[in-house]
Parts: sequence; C-alpha cells; structure tokens
Amino acid sequence: MTNKDLSIIIPAYKEYECLKKILPELELNLKKLKLSFELIIIDSIQFSKETSNLCGKYKALYFNRSFDDSYGSAIKTGVASSVGDLVIIMDSDGSHNAGFICTLLKHLDDNDVVIASRYINGGYTDNNLFQVFLSKIVNIIFSKLLGLNISDVSNSFRIYKGALLRGLHLKCKHFDIQEEILVKMIWENSAKILEIPYSFERRLYGRSKRSLVIFIIHYFFSLVKFLFLKIKNGY
Repeated sequence: MTNKDLSIIIPAYKEYECLKKILPELELNLKKLKLSFELIIIDSIQFSKETSNLCGKYKALYFNRSFDDSYGSAIKTGVASSVGDLVIIMDSDGSHNAGFICTLLKHLDDNDVVIASRYINGGYTDNNLFQVFLSKIVNIIFSKLLGLNISDVSNSFRIYKGALLRGLHLKCKHFDIQEEILVKMIWENSAKILEIPYSFERRLYGRSKRSLVIFIIHYFFSLVKFLFLKIKNGY
C-alpha cells in the first residue's frame, strides 16, 4: 500500500442518507489541502451496494466491519486499513464539520493528538441537556480518576500521529474505545495531547445507534479495568 499524508476514518453504521450530505463536503474540503489523502468509510458488517456505490462516486474506500457490528469494531477496522501519516476519525452523522479538518491540522505541530473539544472555553455542544449532563459526568470521572487532565475524553473527532495510533492494541468493543485510545496513548507512549474548542452539532438524519444502557455498562467496566491497570502498572 502507498502511504498517504492523511487518512480520514468514518464509522458509518447504515448511514447512507447522512453520507450523501457529508461526502461531497469532505471532498470539497480535502481538495483544498495540499496533502495526499484517503477517505475510509466503515459500514456495518453487512455489505450495502447502495453505500458502496456512493463511496465509489467520491473515491472513498468502502469497508465492512471485520468482527461484529460494534462501534469498536468499526474503529479497529478503520485504523488497521489506514496508511496515513496522520489519521482523523469523524462521525458519519454530520455532527463533525468537514471544514474543521484544516483547523485540526494547523494545531498538530509537536502534538501527537489534537482533540476537537466541546468542554473547554469556546467549545459547545448542541445536544439536549440530559445528554450533555451525562456526557460531562463521564468525562469528569474518567479524566479525574485516570489522571488524564483532558476535558473531553469522549468526542471522537481527533487527529492522531498515524504510527502511534496503529501501534495500539485496542480491545474495547463500544464507544469506550475512545477513552481506551487516550489512556494507551498517554500511558504507553507519553503522548502529547492538545484540546481545541469545537462546536458539536446534532446529527443530520435518523436516530443515534447508541444504546444508553450498553453505553453505561461498558463505560463502567472499562473504568474499572483502566483503574486496575493504572494501579498495577503505576501510571
């Protein structure tokens, strides 16, 4: 495989309608960059000819999840398929603005990870009050108990040094994989992480695939597991 300057990974579980809107926006913004790039769409485990054809129209690589239909499987499939020196992960529902990619790139400099943060000064989220409350509780607990010193550990919109990201052995199956990435980046690689303010928008179409019960259960068990690792290894 030929290396690229940048890989964009987008987990997209049956998100054809949203992809129709965001793929042309991504194409427009990525063409402005003086970088070679690849656009990687990770669909469900079931092949969709309709979504595959749409990706082909915009020269995006289409993959199905390798293990199961979990979000974690999509992330692991996308990371393993990427060849970019830099890697950006985005949501497929339109909540992550393609125009912000340039801003992430500008702030990378000597950092290993740059997070588009909803919870630092200047950041914002358009979710409802209950979602914001739950998200902030999760972020505060994870950051404080694990010593991460990061305000937004759960937003997936980030840019990474590709080699560091691909070098991680990721195990989480659900949305907690975002916290796992940060924990392992910091603990195993002493990664330098920067947060910059970002305004998070609501999804364009359809309903979220996230189950609140599964979300809470997996975050709880992941927190316990990470705390055990922290104590055991003296992080």
